This record gives sequence, C-alpha cells and structure tokens, in this order.
Amino acid sequence: MAELQAESEAQFRLAILYAEGNGVRQDCAESVKWLRKSAEAPAPPLALGHAEAQFLLGHWYQRGWQLLPQDDAEAANWYRKAADQGHDLAQECLDQLNELGQFLPDDELDAAKLYRKVADQGNAFAQANLGWAQEHGEGVPQDQVEAIKWYRKAADQGNPLGQLRLGRAYFEGCGIPQDYVQAHVWISLAGSEPCCSKRLGNPG
Repeated sequence: MAELQAESEAQFRLAILYAEGNGVRQDCAESVKWLRKSAEAPAPPLALGHAEAQFLLGHWYQRGWQLLPQDDAEAANWYRKAADQGHDLAQECLDQLNELGQFLPDDELDAAKLYRKVADQGNAFAQANLGWAQEHGEGVPQDQVEAIKWYRKAADQGNPLGQLRLGRAYFEGCGIPQDYVQAHVWISLAGSEPCCSKRLGNPG
C-alpha cells in the first residue's frame, strides 16, 4: 500500500517538473500524462487517487491549460474527487463552480482572495499559488518578500510547486539573497521521490 502511495506522489511530482521545466525539458503533454496517472492511481487507504493531482487536473481543465480543452464539467468532476478527500481549495472551487456556473477566479483579484483564504487554512497548493500572485502582482501588490514567505510555507509542507519556486528564487536571488546551495536543495527536493529520480536521470 505504501508503495502505491509513493508511486502516486512520484507521478505528481514528475508532472510538476514537466509543467515547470525544472530538471527536464518543459513538456505539456508529458505533464498532463503523469498528472492523470497520479490522479487516477489508487492511493491508500481510500484508493481514490492523489487529491492534489485531482485538484490540479481540474484547475487545468477549468483554465484550458497544458493542452487540455476548457471544460467546466470535467473540471467539476476532478474538483469533486479531490474535495471528497478533504481538499479545501477543491471544495471552494467546486462550490463556486456550482453556484455561479463558472469559475469565479478568472479575475486575478478574486483568484488572489481565494488563494489567501485557503492558504491561511494551511493548504500548500494555495500557498504556492498565492506566492506566485505576490511575485507577479496578480490581484495583489507585487511583493517578492511576501512571495518567498508563501513559497516557503508550501515548500515546508512538501509541495513541489513551492519547492521549485523557492529554489528558483534562491537561484535568481529574487526576494531573497542568492544562494546556489539552497537553490539546489529545494529544486532537488521537488523531484526527490525515488521514482522521479530514476526517470529524470537524477539531474543535479
């Protein structure tokens, strides 16, 4: 059972690496392939798939990202699967989708508000995305230091998006003193699952 869970987590991390282009060539098709595998894989003890992967797949369908067609029905399907496993942000998105007939955070300000609400509850994915909003000034004032704070919160919970973005910040010296050692540590952690390391050729 533990091996299945580790495999699902590794697939999720590999999808993120392909999406972000860290350690591998950016490849949307590969990212979607591995994300879907993770979302559909049995994850003990409920054998319902990886909740974070399910949420992200729903998010991509909602936005029409990573070569996926924009499809609210498919987005709701994946949000519901993640919400059924207690994923707070997925439940928020599903509620808004059902209530409004569309995904409210198409607007950057609304997206940032939603991310902050759920980030404050400890959701690592929301923390990583709030960091992105702060870094790029999307719906909130641009603030590199605040972005680092949220990336670190997500990274400390093992979220690969937070780890990759924190590592990139260290590498570029963006909002934080440049530190190549810390950059290597955090970027490596994002692909630290054994299954990922094998497929990536364990890049340094």
